Amino acid sequence: MTIEVALKTYLQSVPGVSALISTRIYPETLPQEPTLPALKYDIIAIERQHLIDFATMYIQYTSVATTHLGARALSDAVRKALQREKRVISGIEVTQISVDDEQGVIFDQGFNEYYIQTTYKVNYREE
Repeated sequence: MTIEVALKTYLQSVPGVSALISTRIYPETLPQEPTLPALKYDIIAIERQHLIDFATMYIQYTSVATTHLGARALSDAVRKALQREKRVISGIEVTQISVDDEQGVIFDQGFNEYYIQTTYKVNYREE
């Protein structure tokens, strides 16, 4: 299992996140006419260590909702689930997750959606 799939599985199991979006977590793009709120993610970069089996992944989660408060609630729930997390997730040893960058709420008039993009730095052991 890849680290991004492990994190998706983990987020779907967190009550504060799943209460808002159930299993609506998608790689790269949302489906056409999605049920909102929903979460999408993009891998920004992966830095691999040359001599040891640790890596750092930068992953951006985009919280999308029909309201400003809905986007904020989802973004906050994801942050609370991930920030400072250190545990084995789906068999992958995660040594630290931290917020790297968070944008304010943006309104997309074309889609009539609000979204917040937050980038996380995930340090983990590669197998």
